[in-house]
This record gives sequence, structure tokens and C-alpha cells, in this order.
Amino acid sequence: QDLSNTVYAYAFVGFEAPALFEAIAAVAPLKIHHFKTQELANTAWAFATAYIVNLRRKKISTTSCHHCSSNTAHLLDAIAHESTPRLITFKPQELANLAWAFSKLEG
Repeated sequence: QDLSNTVYAYAFVGFEAPALFEAIAAVAPLKIHHFKTQELANTAWAFATAYIVNLRRKKISTTSCHHCSSNTAHLLDAIAHESTPRLITFKPQELANLAWAFSKLEG
């Protein structure tokens, strides 16, 4: 929960912390099976939001994850893998946040 809350808070206020996000992206996949549905959705949302903000500041128009680090890509794969069998247990807002995040990063 701490990892999810941290990236969510940073992304929510628009504070750039690439080293922090990279460190969390490296560690979170090892703990992802402990994440609740809200934490999965919030983590995906936070990484997508931070990524989009970063791209806009760099004036890069695409939001595809082709520019993601390998740690971030691995984290997103882990979130997708962990979320898929539990989709029916997601609350509507969690599902919406998860879908939005992946739609922005896979586009």
C-alpha cells in the first residue's frame, strides 16, 4: 500500500520524481501479488499520469509506452497479469482508472 500511495500522491500533485518512480517500478513487481485492487489501479494510474506529464514537458506528442523504462514496462506487465484474474472484483472507479492507464500507455 505504501508504494501505491506514494506514486499516487506524487502523480496527483504533478510532482516529478523520476528516480523515485524508477525505484518503485523496480521493486513493486516483487510485491504485486499483495496489492489490493485499488492499489493496482492507483499504481497504474499514477505511472500513466506521471509518464504523460513528463512527455508533455518534453514536448513529445505520443503517450505510448515505447519510451517507458524497462522497469516501468515490467511493472505494467505485472499489474496486467495480477489484475486480469481479479477484474470482476474491481470497483467501477478502480476498473475505470486501470483501463484509462493502460489505454494511455498502450496507445
